[in-house]
Amino acid sequence: MSEKRMSIILNYMKSKNDVTLSELCTLFPDFNKMTLRRDLITLEKNGYVRRVRGGAVLSENSLTEYFNYSIRSTANIEEKRYIAVRAAEQLYESSSVYFDAGTTVLELARMLRDIPLFITTNMPTISVELLKSKNIDVFLTGGSLNKSVVSLSGPIALATLDSINIDTAFIGAAGFSLEHGFSNALYNECELKKKAIAAAGKTIVLIDGTKVGKSLPFTFAALADVDTIITDKPLPARLKAAADEAGVEVIC
Repeated sequence: MSEKRMSIILNYMKSKNDVTLSELCTLFPDFNKMTLRRDLITLEKNGYVRRVRGGAVLSENSLTEYFNYSIRSTANIEEKRYIAVRAAEQLYESSSVYFDAGTTVLELARMLRDIPLFITTNMPTISVELLKSKNIDVFLTGGSLNKSVVSLSGPIALATLDSINIDTAFIGAAGFSLEHGFSNALYNECELKKKAIAAAGKTIVLIDGTKVGKSLPFTFAALADVDTIITDKPLPARLKAAADEAGVEVIC
């Protein structure tokens, strides 16, 4: 419950950059001020907020960037395109594929060859890109739309994955560290990523080098939960050794 509560706090803060304890008490009437103060302390320890008298403000870090789609969609674009080219090599005709919401996976959608595929996605932007391909069938999960990151999540999206067989899932990650595995800033998105990974025969994580070594609030997978990592530069020695030990293929 604390993870979900902190996700709600971060979502609330992204629109106004700060929050007071009084506002949090209104948002969470079932929790006392001490519990909510501990949430802010935890978020500060992880580098996502800076506590001030009576509340907190968002830190100037990758979390702020994560909530700004226009920044994310243009950042490290050449690295994302390189990763997308390598990821496209992992696609096979007539397979059922899951495309996770993310700007690197979006680049993959933009460069797909028009081959027979069934693609499920929780990102409306990806579905629009795939409309250009007459041989690709597209299924959008449905769910609650987060306008900041342009993704669908929540109970409807989770229930959708119960009825779909997935051969390969292409998953985006906003952070990857030895201590916290693959992580993301939004609780609901992490729950959907977990569901897709559990349903997939093979999981491929797409992540550019700027996100390696970073941790965001919510972990959605450990190294042992995935099969392949595609990135644009070699992993640091400790992460590469851990990937080798877990039997995870690294492509760069």
